[in-house]
Amino acid sequence: MFFGNYFSFFPTGLVFYTYGRTLFDSSLTAEQLEEEYFSAAYGEDWRIVADYLDSISAKTNYLYLCGHESSDPSVGPYYNPSVVPDFEEIARIVKEFRPVIDAHFDQKDRCKFVSWEALKWHSKLLELYTTGVIAKAQHKQEEAWEIFQKIKREMAPYDLIRQNNYDHFSLMYGLNSIFKIRK
Repeated sequence: MFFGNYFSFFPTGLVFYTYGRTLFDSSLTAEQLEEEYFSAAYGEDWRIVADYLDSISAKTNYLYLCGHESSDPSVGPYYNPSVVPDFEEIARIVKEFRPVIDAHFDQKDRCKFVSWEALKWHSKLLELYTTGVIAKAQHKQEEAWEIFQKIKREMAPYDLIRQNNYDHFSLMYGLNSIFKIRK
């Protein structure tokens, strides 16, 4: 998720890297930028991280998350049981990738450590987030709201640990628009 502020380096800094690199060399391709960034951030296994994030992105329905794909707008902008399987798939992808994160967590290089650490926190966020979105899509308003409260509590420490690259307030402000209770 990118909200456009300079703290939005979560889960990766690819956007900022791309901004900087293309200021000086606009001939670089997306593939070159991806390999440069991910190999520096994650090391030799960079491709599995890029594929992991791509698989999550491929299953994410951005129109739904903007409130534009309700099955019944009279019920609410996020009521749409048909999106549940995709968000369940995201949860499965995250759960299966967590051992990969854990296996790479002991990095001696500071950049790689911080990058893998961000993925660990991102996986924690997605685990809760997908559960909340599934509840919201099924119009389980109170359950979704409680999950959002849990997200706020459990992600807050990351703001203290990595406040240079994670903005808890902005993320929670954005997620509030999805999880607030509508009657």
